[in-house]
Amino acid sequence: MEEIIFELETVTPLFIAGADQRNIENEGLRAPSLRGLLRWWFRAIMGGMTSIDCLKILENEIFGSTKISSTVKIKTTIEEISSLKFIKEEYYMKYYRHCYAPGSKFEAYIYSRDKTKLNIALCSLWAAIILGGVGGRSRRGGGSLRVVKVNNNNTRHAQLDKSLPTFIIEGSNAKEVGNSISENLSKVYDLFANYCKFQNCFCPPKTKPNFCILSKETASIHVLQHPRDPYRDYKDGLNYVFQKYRQFKHSRLLGGISPRKASPLLIGILKTNRGYFVKLVEFYTSVLQNENQGDLKNIFDKLNKELGKIEEITIPEVR
Repeated sequence: MEEIIFELETVTPLFIAGADQRNIENEGLRAPSLRGLLRWWFRAIMGGMTSIDCLKILENEIFGSTKISSTVKIKTTIEEISSLKFIKEEYYMKYYRHCYAPGSKFEAYIYSRDKTKLNIALCSLWAAIILGGVGGRSRRGGGSLRVVKVNNNNTRHAQLDKSLPTFIIEGSNAKEVGNSISENLSKVYDLFANYCKFQNCFCPPKTKPNFCILSKETASIHVLQHPRDPYRDYKDGLNYVFQKYRQFKHSRLLGGISPRKASPLLIGILKTNRGYFVKLVEFYTSVLQNENQGDLKNIFDKLNKELGKIEEITIPEVR
């Protein structure tokens, strides 16, 4: 059985819901939460390559269902934690809950006897960490993580298969970071497409499903930095973005509670060896019916223009 161990570090405050919010030290980064994120990103990528029926079958074969067990196992542990109370006057997210402070560390163990399915799960994890976030307010900057180390069966600093993406993104400017993400995203798409073809399920849908699909036609990814250098810390980057975002946040197309709708805009932070960068993932598809994809894209175009110079990441063609 092959086992990959990831040492994860929080880049922005990580909000984890639990039975006792006053003692979140006992909660940690829960394996079921991480598995749910892997499923979400698996659907976002695979949803542009096959039908919904095939998507469900492929997802359950890897991550399990009520009828079959998962071929990929996930376990998490707490390594080093620092909790704090999120206070409105000090931060931008206005979230009144305890959280794990930036710098807290966890380990995630992912293992399977099926190497092919393990690689797909690892690609889903790559997308969840590099493009997304974990926990509460993850679409608004909370729960951004970075991989500090990758170990393989207790062998330190192990090298993953060359076909897999690199989990430690580096770069001194937004262009270098964007190029690195683009190259690794191509590896993710190659592995997904090859797996889909091997399962004889490769048939890109002509009409995209009304959930978040990470494809060239239905999404865009951007990296933003300070005009001259990377941001000094995560607060600088997020505060700048939210200043520009204020004029758009009341649009029903960007999410809300009535009707309940998750935002199609994901805002997070990437930390490299040279500093902090803002990542933006914009989905043009929506979970609500009777919405125009063009209207949502128009909002994103206006927001990107307000933000100034940003690097766009190339999303591979599905073929």
